[in-house]
Amino acid sequence: DTGGGPGTYSIFLVKRYPDLRAIVFDLPQTVEIARQVIAEFGVADRVTTRAGDYFKDDFGQNNDVVLLSAILHSMGPERSRGLLKKAFDSLISGGIVVVHEGLLDEDGTSPLGAVLFSLNMLVNTGEGQSYSGKEIMDLMTGVGFIQPKIVPLPVHTSLVISVKAGGS
Repeated sequence: DTGGGPGTYSIFLVKRYPDLRAIVFDLPQTVEIARQVIAEFGVADRVTTRAGDYFKDDFGQNNDVVLLSAILHSMGPERSRGLLKKAFDSLISGGIVVVHEGLLDEDGTSPLGAVLFSLNMLVNTGEGQSYSGKEIMDLMTGVGFIQPKIVPLPVHTSLVISVKAGGS
């Protein structure tokens, strides 16, 4: 869970799937909080942490899945591509990347919440933006992922999922 904050997704995923193991990767000060939250939920044996900066540090090796939840919208396409490349490089052959974002429609003018959020990101980050599913899938295939697909969620967000091809 790259940029996983307090570990919320990892905690609830391992609680739902007992055989799952997760790593929350975030800044050192955030990881300290995550460790406390993970311990409070009693899953420290299945959720570990790794301190680092996703712009500077790699994502480790031999990961089955890399989750980038609510991250790409804070940056422009080049930085987003860079994080997806780091995800690709860290995955096993056949591993998957999961991007969780509120997506724009292909025309870039709806839904209203994603459009307003995109404007907010641009104003506050100088390069951030909401993306369409196609834009994220194009970024994924541009770094080597295959078979991208969009899975809409019932909370006005979606997952964009893609696979690292075998032999890579």
